[in-house]
This record gives sequence, C-alpha cells and structure tokens, in this order.
Amino acid sequence: MQLTNPFILDGATGSNLIKAGMPSGICVEEWILEHPEILTDLQRRYVQAGSQAVLAPTFGANRKKLSELGYGDKVEFFNEALVALSKKAVEGKAQVFGDMSPSGEFVFPIGEATMESLVALYEEQAHVLAKAGVDGVVIETQMNLADARAAAIACKKHQLPFMVSITVDQKGRTLSGCDLPSAVVTLQAMGAQAVGLNCSMGPAGMVNAVTEGFRVAKVPIIAKPNAGLPLEGQTGAYDMTSDQFADQMMLLIDAGASVVGGCCGTTPEHIAQLKKKIRRGCPERNSPREYLAREGKVFPFFSRMALSNVIRADENLADNAMEAMENGAALLLVEIVDEESVENLILYSSSLMLPVCLTGGDAGLLEKALLSYQGRAAVLAEGIGKAELDGYTKVYGALHIS
Repeated sequence: MQLTNPFILDGATGSNLIKAGMPSGICVEEWILEHPEILTDLQRRYVQAGSQAVLAPTFGANRKKLSELGYGDKVEFFNEALVALSKKAVEGKAQVFGDMSPSGEFVFPIGEATMESLVALYEEQAHVLAKAGVDGVVIETQMNLADARAAAIACKKHQLPFMVSITVDQKGRTLSGCDLPSAVVTLQAMGAQAVGLNCSMGPAGMVNAVTEGFRVAKVPIIAKPNAGLPLEGQTGAYDMTSDQFADQMMLLIDAGASVVGGCCGTTPEHIAQLKKKIRRGCPERNSPREYLAREGKVFPFFSRMALSNVIRADENLADNAMEAMENGAALLLVEIVDEESVENLILYSSSLMLPVCLTGGDAGLLEKALLSYQGRAAVLAEGIGKAELDGYTKVYGALHIS
C-alpha cells in the first residue's frame, strides 16, 4: 500500500452496479462474477478518471455475510475471483485493495459477540486476500470500534497493510458512540496507514469530523463521502453533480483529508472532477503529541501525568476512578487480576473520565484486557517480559510506560 499526498481512491461500486441492472436481494459477489464486464468497465473508468487504487468488490465476502445468503463455503472462491477480476480491470495501472465490511455484530456489554470471534471472522478473509495478492486492505463503513480493531488485528496477522474508515451520523458518532478522533488515536497506534470516514453523508457534512480527526492524526485522514442524498427509487442515483461533489471535497482537503474518493452515488465522473480540482498537496501532520483513547473520547498523554493509586478492576471501578480523579489523578492505574477483572474493565470503561493504564502480573490476562478494551490504553507492568510488552504495543497499539 503506497500512499501519495494526495491519494485518490475510487468511487462507489454498489450504486453503479444497481444502475447497471443488479437486482436487490441477491448475492452481489455471485452477480458480479456472472457479469464481469460491468465491474471491469467501471474500474477501468475509475483508473482513467484518476483513481490510484480501486477496491476489489469483496466488501461482503466474509463467512458471516455469505452464510446469510447460503454461500458460506465460498469465502476463498469469491475473494480470490473478485481480486483477480479487479487486477484484470486495472492492468497494473492502479493498486488493488481488498475491501472488508462491518460484521454487524456487537461485543459485550452491547451484544453477544466476542473479540476473539470477530478476529477469527476477519482473519479468514484476510488470509485469502493476502494469498490473492492485494496491495492492502480497506476496512470500511465500520460502525463500532471493536469491529474495526478486530479487522485490523486480522490484517496484521497476515502482514497486510490496511486503512480504516468509520461511518458516522450528523453528530459525528458511530452506532456505538465512536467519534473520528478516538478512532484515529486507536487505529493509527495499531498500524493503520490511514484512518477516516466513508459513506455517512455528503462532503460538507464531514468537515467538522475531519477537522477534529486531523488534530490528533499522525497518519493521513480518509474522506470518502456519498454524493449527497439518494434520489427516490432504487436507481443508485444521488443528488450531487460531479462538479458540486468536487467543489465540496475541497472543504475536506482544507480540513486535513489527503486520502480522498467517493462512496454511494459517486461515479468515475465525480472522481475525474475531483482530480481536476486538486491543485496542491494536502496538509500533513508531523509527529503530534501522544494520545490515549476510549471509544468516543481522547486524552492527551504527558510523560509526567499523575498516576492514581492502583485501582482493582472490580464492581467499584467507576466509583474508585471518580474518587481518584477528584484527588488529582490524571491517569488511572487499573489492576487486572482475573477474568472478572477483564469483564469489569469492559463493563465500566465507557464511564471512565480519565485514560487507563493497565497493570498486573499475568501476561495472558493483560493481553486479554488489551484485546477487549475499545480504545488505546497504556501499560505499566512489573514482571512482564520485554517481548510481551513489545507485542502489546505492536498488536494492540498500547503505550508502554515506565
């Protein structure tokens, strides 16, 4: 995955397939392979318009999504065939990225999924995408941080470079309350090469969120909005012209976006106009301060932050954390001692008003806590080996402090 400044992605796939006659309620992956010329023509036109990468149509090609349509045994077949089709379309003139969708699942305490099950779901698809030879993966339209983190871990296991985009409402939040700054802080620490927004709304509606995300970013910010609002009927058409779309995309570039493209309703014409409008490089962030995060909130990190006394992750965690804050602590030192500690951390983390630094003497429990914590935590652990601590940093993006 090689990203220039700016870097132009492609536009919509699904809405253009609908325009070309794809019916609703079918297996999209199968339909594309039955009508390969429609996809290859579309992606060739994106490359001609200026796209430096196209997304192979593997968005729903994971076992869960395919099983819902009776194709759960075709994960490998569909991913390999669709990547090959996109490679044929671009003829080496653009990069081909795999595309990963949200699972639709939620983890405890909202839902019944586990982080382990989500990682396994994404890892199966990541394995096939790596074997198919994609240049990287776009983990997109993510509606909660757990999904995004699970997919990121899966890509890292297969040494796939990846970028992540979430989709938010008009208040700048996902379904689970994640905002772009907390996604940026968490996912860039995990190794994402770019983080940002897709779908959601038209370009102008993304400006505030992109501005806030840019302030904490060390990596490029993605902006891949819709072409406004859909027109009536199942036509795949949206209400923004290519000129209107390109003009508003300049607002996002000025706000800090540098990986740009289009989502629902955009066409090769929208990308062509976008390329014409971009006359300069985009703003860049150079090594801003470190941050910690939980889903929906970021915390600046300073090397001499006042640590609380050790607070055990039990049923009194929230109350004890509030007391520590009132006593002047700026960083909560939370001890993980057993499986119940991990569950309590998950249960109460959304109510904690301070960033979290995990501690404990069991490497396995600490790792489980880091996997389950939706955000970026620090780690301060005596008796844990350097290899484990380095692993926490590389895999989960944890900040090791001493």
